[in-house]
Amino acid sequence: MKATLEFNLPEEAIEHLDALHGHEWKAIVLDLYRQTRNLRKHGHKYKDADAAIEDFMDSIVCLVLDNGLSLD
Repeated sequence: MKATLEFNLPEEAIEHLDALHGHEWKAIVLDLYRQTRNLRKHGHKYKDADAAIEDFMDSIVCLVLDNGLSLD
């Protein structure tokens, strides 16, 4: 089986890059899943939901940047 993706560049440049880096996005989601599962299983230090959400958002940004990706 063979699959071919086509993009109209430069108009679909973001979609093209997302397709090229799909495995990295999957790794980020898996990492975030494991982090949240461990927090639920072993407890956490957060005083309220806002603190947890803030930390989760920071984790997302760090993982995205560490993988050379962008949230744009």
